[in-house]
Amino acid sequence: MAHTEAECLHCAINKLVEQRCESAQRGQKIDVTDIAANIAESLADLIVRAAPPEEQGKLLAYTIANLGEMILQKVGATVSETTH
Repeated sequence: MAHTEAECLHCAINKLVEQRCESAQRGQKIDVTDIAANIAESLADLIVRAAPPEEQGKLLAYTIANLGEMILQKVGATVSETTH
């Protein structure tokens, strides 16, 4: 099922984050920690509301693993660069 940008939650969140970052580029102070905490709270709400209790731990682990993977991809790291 294809979604338009207006319907895409990922795109909507990224647009809000981009707007905050643009404010910082214009010299306005932004609290990155607060923004990240708010996004984390939204993820927690999603996990608690949408997943059955017995699946919540697995979904949390999956979410954290994907977060780490996305960060590594965004900074251009490879798996071999991140292992010891």
